[in-house]
Amino acid sequence: MNILNWNCWGLENPRALTVLLHLVKVKEPKVIFLMETKKSVGEMRNIKEDLQYQAIFTVPSLQRSGGFAMLWKEEVDLHVQTFSQKYIYAIMINPTGPPWRIICFYGQPKENLRHKTWSLLCHLHFQYSMPWICIRDCNEILSSEEKQGRLTKAHAFMQAFYSALLHCTLIDLGYVGNIFTWNNGWHNDTYVQQCLDRACATMEWKRAFPSL
Repeated sequence: MNILNWNCWGLENPRALTVLLHLVKVKEPKVIFLMETKKSVGEMRNIKEDLQYQAIFTVPSLQRSGGFAMLWKEEVDLHVQTFSQKYIYAIMINPTGPPWRIICFYGQPKENLRHKTWSLLCHLHFQYSMPWICIRDCNEILSSEEKQGRLTKAHAFMQAFYSALLHCTLIDLGYVGNIFTWNNGWHNDTYVQQCLDRACATMEWKRAFPSL
């Protein structure tokens, strides 16, 4: 199962759409999860046609802010269960094994509200007792090694994130390539880069997909 997760920062930018078309052509994902689309339901439906996907579930943007979309191929048996302006939660029917859950969400950007993200994660954890994978832009790091530049991250915020993953029995699936998934685009002493995007899964999910 090949899944593409991307915070596109607005698909109204022609360059972003060009990059997305390229990623889909190269990676050939069965499922795509897009964050910060800044698009309506109708606009995302047109993009679905451009990408040649057969199914889509859209959480529209609010006044050109936010917006989620989950797209999948015809052969994928995916059923969206719940959603909000921060996440989409679905169940995947596996033809060769047990069904499993996929949760894609965008973490609270404000540190003082981030506890709401972890509470939501823990709430969704208890919805069903089946393997699951969680793919997201967490807006948080797990250790000081995941940030370079400017002020040191407060340990309490990292510990809260770690505790939420532990509570939900989620394990970081790791990465290939550059650990830093975000930077502020500035220069010199003001430059900051962090590892804010990650995929985590339960051991049951990892056993179902040992090659990932």
